[in-house]
Amino acid sequence: MIENVQKAEDLRVLSRRKKQPNDFQTIAKPLRAEYEKEGWQIQRENKSSLRVCRPKTKQVLLEDRVWSVLYLMGFTHLSGQGGARLALDAKKADGPTNQVDIVGLDSEIALAIECSSHSRCAAKKYF
Repeated sequence: MIENVQKAEDLRVLSRRKKQPNDFQTIAKPLRAEYEKEGWQIQRENKSSLRVCRPKTKQVLLEDRVWSVLYLMGFTHLSGQGGARLALDAKKADGPTNQVDIVGLDSEIALAIECSSHSRCAAKKYF
């Protein structure tokens, strides 16, 4: 059994968020110092809250890009935020699960994609 797979037509807001190179959050003003320590930058100050942003990691950017390609290709069902979870034992409801980064389903094809990125060492030359 696969969990967290939704109709692509219900994922329009998520597709816009995945296209952006930054993560955004709205937080309460007293949490400002905590978020700044974690690398968040203040984008906008509201009356009682702050809009903060920070660049996505390379891993997240890769996953978002692959997910966006499947969305634009017209897959009818895609994994939601955080990927999909696959139950390893279908007979046990509370049994072990495996996380899959991206799942794309269509009438003719099913894809389960695990993304991993590698940051190259600046000292090495590969080409």
